[in-house]
Amino acid sequence: CNGARILTLSADGDIDIRGGASISGNVSGLQGATGGPLTLNLHAGGSIVHAGSITSIGSASFLSKGAITFGDTSSSGYLNSAGFPITLVANWNGSTAAPDIAASGKCAGGSFCGISGSGSIKSSTYQDGTSVNAANDVTLKAAGDIDLSSIGIHANGISGYISGSAGGAGGVVRITSARGNLTAGSIDAGGGRGANGFGDSTTNGEAGGAGGAGGKISLSAAGTLTYIGPISVSGGDGGFASAAYFDQTIRSYRGTGGNGGAGGDAGTISVDASSLVLNGLKAHGGNGGTAGSGTTPGIAGSGGKGGDLTLTATTGNLGFEIGSIDAGGGDGAQYVETGGSGGAGGMIRLSAGAGTLTLGGSTSVVGGSGGSGGAGGSGGTTSA
Repeated sequence: CNGARILTLSADGDIDIRGGASISGNVSGLQGATGGPLTLNLHAGGSIVHAGSITSIGSASFLSKGAITFGDTSSSGYLNSAGFPITLVANWNGSTAAPDIAASGKCAGGSFCGISGSGSIKSSTYQDGTSVNAANDVTLKAAGDIDLSSIGIHANGISGYISGSAGGAGGVVRITSARGNLTAGSIDAGGGRGANGFGDSTTNGEAGGAGGAGGKISLSAAGTLTYIGPISVSGGDGGFASAAYFDQTIRSYRGTGGNGGAGGDAGTISVDASSLVLNGLKAHGGNGGTAGSGTTPGIAGSGGKGGDLTLTATTGNLGFEIGSIDAGGGDGAQYVETGGSGGAGGMIRLSAGAGTLTLGGSTSVVGGSGGSGGAGGSGGTTSA
């Protein structure tokens, strides 16, 4: 199905992709591809098992009235949309126009179906020589338990590729278990690093690219949410600038230095469940990139702002035993003239509702350090 526009596989029963089976749809402009993006739809009246490789496609939609499982006893399942949105719904209501979770259980004995397995889900694009490096959204919904302890979610922006280009922004990750528990493994929706600048050989230096902004992660469960991690919406670091051309014959620069790229602002994390068991979260602002020298030096990059994190255990306990919750601002770049300013710290909100709040790790909302002569960022706030 290389180069096709739409591929829809529908079954009244189960859909199985096994034995390392592969589906590949070229995306125009990526890695020499000539076809347009492939929209892939799997609609199952039973369950979906994906134990193969689905890569370089357009948008992907797995809608299953039963469970969705990545991998089997012989291989894991891999899904890569190359920068297009991904949607998975288990215990599906049967609607393709407005796909959502059915009110009643669709699995054996009327139980609620979930999502589990091993492998990865990736909505990041390729670093393909263009300036478009942003990730797209990933949405997972199930009525029953969702276990992502062995399924990595990658919705991170890609680093800038062209000289001085910005890093891509992180995507939006939404994961909801309407009636069950949620175990979250590795989820990355951070921004990409800005590309370094490479100056003209005869004149000015080139600015470094700005770091991409972190995305948004929203996790919700009716039962217990257990986080294994790492989970990140940190901003990308700014790229380094290049110096102006230095003419050896006159022992002097011919032009101005490039400006360092600013660090990207961190995104947001929202976690909501009856009870939470956490190990650590990161929403740190990106660090600024260094400036280039010249007849007039460039301006050092400033640090990005820390993100906002809201963690709520509605009826039970919130336990944070090890690791850290980091919403600090990024550091401004150092420079001989004036360093970049540090980014402001973000905000952390912790609530255990009627349960117990246990904090065994560390939390940080400190502002980023300013470079030499640069202002430090203001601190953020923590409420519990």
